[in-house]
Amino acid sequence: MESARTFFPIGRHSFQPGLKNNQRYRNSFGDLRLSRRYKRMVASMQSRRTGKAYHLGTSRTERAAIYRFLSNDRVTLAELIRHSTQLDTERVTGRDVLCLLNACSISLGLSSRNEVRLAWADECGVINNNRTAGFNVMPSLLLDRNSGDCLGMGDLLIYSRAIASSNKDERDVQRKLREALDIEHKESASWLYSARNTAMQLEAAMRCTFVMDQGGDQYEVLQHLLAQTGAEFIVRSKIDRQAKDLEQERYGKMSYHLSEQPIWDERLTPIRALNHYSKSSGEMVVRTARAAQLELRAIKVKLDKPRQLKKHTPLIDQPLYLVEVRENESTVPAGEKPIHWKLLTTWEVEDKITALQVVDAYRSRWHVEQLFRVLKKSGVDIEKSQLDKPEKIKKLLVMALKASVDAIRLTNVRSGESFVPIEEMFNEEDRKILVKMNVEMSSQGTKVINSHDPESLAWAAWVIARIGGWDGYQSQRPPGPITMQRGLQELDRARFYATIFRGP
Repeated sequence: MESARTFFPIGRHSFQPGLKNNQRYRNSFGDLRLSRRYKRMVASMQSRRTGKAYHLGTSRTERAAIYRFLSNDRVTLAELIRHSTQLDTERVTGRDVLCLLNACSISLGLSSRNEVRLAWADECGVINNNRTAGFNVMPSLLLDRNSGDCLGMGDLLIYSRAIASSNKDERDVQRKLREALDIEHKESASWLYSARNTAMQLEAAMRCTFVMDQGGDQYEVLQHLLAQTGAEFIVRSKIDRQAKDLEQERYGKMSYHLSEQPIWDERLTPIRALNHYSKSSGEMVVRTARAAQLELRAIKVKLDKPRQLKKHTPLIDQPLYLVEVRENESTVPAGEKPIHWKLLTTWEVEDKITALQVVDAYRSRWHVEQLFRVLKKSGVDIEKSQLDKPEKIKKLLVMALKASVDAIRLTNVRSGESFVPIEEMFNEEDRKILVKMNVEMSSQGTKVINSHDPESLAWAAWVIARIGGWDGYQSQRPPGPITMQRGLQELDRARFYATIFRGP
């Protein structure tokens, strides 16, 4: 049975720091020089916003040191993940934290003609197309639900998917063997591993809620998550489960229970155009920009355990709430499917206000999608890395994700609705440069002016957005993480020239 297992994730759980006999302190990676190199590389990534190792160094000697670091066997992927996702306990204490979980595939193909990269598929696995070499990552991005402040990553899971057999009969046999495995040995447990690793760092938080898309909607995953973390969850349901309506005391499909509920709220909501490939079907999804008539319903349920699960699988005993957002057919363009979310949650939902809070929390998953945008083609561009080994690219990716969180953080604080001190991201030299840039980026009138507190991170975010290409008009679409990424690159150039002109 063990031979059927193909899921071997690496995350915070994979490295347990410890001291040897008579050892009082251990540097990162067991070496002070490696610890210092790691810090310099992360700082360089945060300022230069690149996923290419060659661009991280300014001299041949520095580049050689970077390549040695990535090649060093003492710099393990597991320890790198642990250091890059280590949270400051003070930053999460007493907060209502949303933990946004989502998976993303990283392609190592680079080019279909690259024979070396094609051979990597046997070594590191493949992405969803079962041909291109690559692996999967699942970061746990943390947000303060009240302020929107990005608190960092609680975990980062990296795992591979083996090449599936071209023979259908063989694939069917392997699938049945995997289905008989314990949940811990299945790829679906990625949600569980990441949740457990994150929850261990959030014991001081007021509340911890895991927000997951349809991939997390699995009975065993939800049951283990509740039992092992004690946290809350919001998951988009993809399965029309059998459940008991706890108010009407009747059994049936969740869709049936919802159809019997009155509409709690109805409103016209502007929807942006969207073209993307569905993760579940692989098909192109086209969504036309429109004002959609959205209807809100909710119900309290208790889930039935699926029949195909093993008898010893524990039950989910606690009641859950099901919140539905469905677009009225009157506003659905011809040939498109209506917007339809069914959100299963542990949060108590008693009225339309609490139901809308669940919807808003799920919508925050957009931030982790933006993180992937920054990481991939629109920002750090990790998939274009020229490194010669998959393991080196994975190490570089871990540090690139840590650096990319900065762009998300600036995006989230841009409104200035909550105060975050500027010194949490920028030092005194940076602030001097930002002050001069702010003067240049502000107009003589009042239409384009930085009205934020100069001591706040929102003030710095305004300047960064302006030098990143944002026009600064309130009527314009707010700057996103890619704009912030470009602005941070411009700030790094300004730092470089300031150092030259300042002299020794």
